[in-house]
Amino acid sequence: MKKLADTVANILMVLMAILLVVVVALAAVQVVTRYFIAVQIIWIEEVSIYFVTWMAAFGVPWMWLRRGHIKMDVLSFVLPEKILHILDYLSNLVGVAASVAVIRIGIRAIQVNSGYVLSVIKMDEGLRYYPVLCGGILFLFATVTVLTQMILEDRERRRT
Repeated sequence: MKKLADTVANILMVLMAILLVVVVALAAVQVVTRYFIAVQIIWIEEVSIYFVTWMAAFGVPWMWLRRGHIKMDVLSFVLPEKILHILDYLSNLVGVAASVAVIRIGIRAIQVNSGYVLSVIKMDEGLRYYPVLCGGILFLFATVTVLTQMILEDRERRRT
């Protein structure tokens, strides 16, 4: 389970890095063409927003799999270890519920917006919401995986 989680986390990290490089390159092209050549490439902003949305969809599950999400460090000084462990379980359960909600919202948004073309790049508006759906699915995978790892680690600790 841990090996699969690490593999998925590494793939998400690589995808985010590639998208980040592309977004930075597009921004540089836009600055150069706008200020030095006096030509504005209007599709760059739309593509950049779309890629940043994918980065967010990949970033949340990546951080969750790495257990790098934001925690309240102050609580670790105040609360007992057992309570913190219970809070970790609760945060993963809330993550499962949130990911299911995001998946449902993503599906509904795709259904409602499919068939409309409003963008400069002539992209179906339903495609804009695929990062929401994919991010929800990946987040569900991440929360269930971390929850499973926690359960297995607790079982192993009890045996020793």
